[in-house]
Amino acid sequence: MTLGRRLALVLGSVVVAVVITSAVLSAVLARSSLEGSVDASLRTQADGFAGRIAAGILQTGVVTPPPRELAGSPLSEAATRLQIVTDEGTVVFQSAVIPIDNAVTAEALDEGDRFRTVDIDGRPFRVLTRPVDETSVVQLATTVESWEDGLDDLRRALTIVGIVGVAVAGSMALITARRLTRPIVDVTEAADRLVHERALPAHIETDRRDEVGRMAMAFNDLVDALRVSREQQDRLVADASHELRTPLTSLRMKIDFLEAEPDLPDGRRQSIVTGAAAELEVLTALVAELVDLASNGAVDEAAQPLALGDLVHEIAARARLTTGRTIAVIAEDGAIQARPGQVRRALSNLVDNAHKYSPADQPIEVRHAGTSIEVRDHGSGMSQDARDRAFDRFYRAPEAQTVNGSGIGLAIVKQVAEAHGGRVWIDEAAGGGTVVGFSLAPAEPDG
Repeated sequence: MTLGRRLALVLGSVVVAVVITSAVLSAVLARSSLEGSVDASLRTQADGFAGRIAAGILQTGVVTPPPRELAGSPLSEAATRLQIVTDEGTVVFQSAVIPIDNAVTAEALDEGDRFRTVDIDGRPFRVLTRPVDETSVVQLATTVESWEDGLDDLRRALTIVGIVGVAVAGSMALITARRLTRPIVDVTEAADRLVHERALPAHIETDRRDEVGRMAMAFNDLVDALRVSREQQDRLVADASHELRTPLTSLRMKIDFLEAEPDLPDGRRQSIVTGAAAELEVLTALVAELVDLASNGAVDEAAQPLALGDLVHEIAARARLTTGRTIAVIAEDGAIQARPGQVRRALSNLVDNAHKYSPADQPIEVRHAGTSIEVRDHGSGMSQDARDRAFDRFYRAPEAQTVNGSGIGLAIVKQVAEAHGGRVWIDEAAGGGTVVGFSLAPAEPDG
């Protein structure tokens, strides 16, 4: 059974229960109201004439009441009956037969008025039993046939209304359930198409703001993210194919040339081999950077407390050893939640870039403050257009064409910063050179 049908069944069951309960309560309340009205009428009649007739009969011993006592009273109607009964069950007076119940007589003598409904000659009567003295009671009965018929009509009407209500409730429950679950069905079908057809589905249309609506909107966000990821993947593959083709072609040409010219002079051969080795080194670095870019650094690396100041000093010390140049560091203390491997790679890329584009006799400056890191070189600077595009993958500014590089390093910096909720920037440094920096999200508070 689908979720929509289960929901419709639950909603329909609740409505059916409410309809049935309402009908039963209506019938019970109607009967109670009518009985209360009849009982009040019997009490009024008993107060008005039944007590006096009973007292007179008991005092005079006359069995048949004088006609003047009954004339014009309800007792003159066939619908009302009166009798007087002793505690031993003896009928002292009777205008018409009323069934005797000794237990009811005893209760009335002990506690006062008692009501009951009995069947007399196939007709329902409501009977009031009231004590006259310590040994006798008067019983006054009136037919309730008309309101019993009315109750039957009410029950039939409630049954019809209930059936119609249940049918309407079932239909509305089914419609409501389908409307409530429509986004869920749409999301399920879209997810199936995504899994089996590898096709990105269209947005799920919804104007709801409840949990189901938010689920549909979250799925739309997921589809958008997948679409962007797929576009980036396609662009990465296309760019990588272009960047890899050049060094591979050059290597292929060198190898083919060496095979075709086995008698090359040693100096010429060594020059070609050296060039091939250099291109292989560039190709190896490019592949490594592509892997980092495609895998978003270290996919499985968990975020942990990271002291940025210590990391800055560590990378600066390593760069001094490998480059032999001056690297000035200004760093603060403090830790944030971050992925150390990714941050280390991003900062290393900035230091490597600064080394490439700075004169050998000029220092590189690394500054860390809060959650931001900046690296300044003393090179010739970058044009505004180059600064705007510097973080694009495989982009290389015209002034950087003579320097070895793949154009991926700054793209990795941007990827790391955005993965940590931060941003990147490039500014022109006062006095010449370029400042490149990135920020990370603030550290989460403990506890």
